[in-house]
Amino acid sequence: MFTFENKNVIFIIKVFDLGGAERQCLALADYLQNTLNCNVYIYSYIKVDESKVFHELCKNYNLTNLHEIPNPFNVGSGFKTLKRLIKIVLFGLKLRKHSPDIIIPFMTGPSKIAAIARYFSGAKFTYWNHRGMENYDGSFIQRFAVKLSSTFIANSVEGTQEIYEQLGISKAKVHFVPNMVVIPVETKINRGNTDKVIKIGMVANFSDHKYHMLVLKVFESLSQKYDFIQLVLVGNPNGNSLNAVNEYVISHDLGEKVMIHHNTQGVDIIPTFDIGVLMSEIEGMSNVIMEYMFFELPIVASNHSGSKTLLQNDYEFLIENDFNELFNALQKLIDNEAYRLEVGTQNKRKLNSEYLPESHVRKLLEVLNKRKK
Repeated sequence: MFTFENKNVIFIIKVFDLGGAERQCLALADYLQNTLNCNVYIYSYIKVDESKVFHELCKNYNLTNLHEIPNPFNVGSGFKTLKRLIKIVLFGLKLRKHSPDIIIPFMTGPSKIAAIARYFSGAKFTYWNHRGMENYDGSFIQRFAVKLSSTFIANSVEGTQEIYEQLGISKAKVHFVPNMVVIPVETKINRGNTDKVIKIGMVANFSDHKYHMLVLKVFESLSQKYDFIQLVLVGNPNGNSLNAVNEYVISHDLGEKVMIHHNTQGVDIIPTFDIGVLMSEIEGMSNVIMEYMFFELPIVASNHSGSKTLLQNDYEFLIENDFNELFNALQKLIDNEAYRLEVGTQNKRKLNSEYLPESHVRKLLEVLNKRKK
């Protein structure tokens, strides 16, 4: 039976930047290295401008074995498939120097690389690791990697369904393993404001499938009734969403009530929130919702399957992406401090029962140890 203790573990991610998949990767790497005494090596293959928050988090976790390789999918014209296969094989051979026991990819691109490279690396295990919104190209490389993969893992029920539909594989090969909280459990909670301001916060990169404008418009209406509320938006730009938010804040004279932060880790600012919000088009097992839960916040979130899994089906503040529903949910929490604290305490209890690192690793091992060879 496979266990993680004292193993050599390779992680493959797309970029050294801090999106949801990368946060999960680093949190798992931290647990395996610093709790289970593994040797951890992290590889990326798409070069981006240096991300300060990514490297700060690696430093905090003492994750120092970071390696960038040329993108194996980026090749010149002619014989592209062959060239890509050769690059992946050479990468697999390169990994042999680490004597890896397992390769853990995050997202579709890394999963394709891991499935093929494993056979040349000497690693005993890998798996297909679906994370949220993925791209499937139907290429020969993808089809070949799928055939080589015996185990497929998704971090949401919607993700398992997407794997069936996009990859056409047996349901027996697909498993749901929920995310884990990415905040070290020993982090001290010192939540709350010394003033009477109630802060409503949303942590999400400014992309088209996150509904910042809905939150902003609801907040504007609420601020006409409550002069003691503030809105805090935390995230990096990804598309035109941030420009639209900034223009709305300026044109509606909300500059003193709306704060916008970039290049900031949620753990640094969520403790100042009184209410956590996440409104979006689609969501898996959201890191942000788990961070809200960790800091004992009441949460208002879009009614997606990942959020249902975390907060449970009967949770009162899972709502549709609707102005009136969001307005009413926030108003109920603003009006009742005792209820805010009660809901926040319940959310923390749910987190501790299911989504700590040891729970995640236990569920992952259950899947790996019953895989079809």
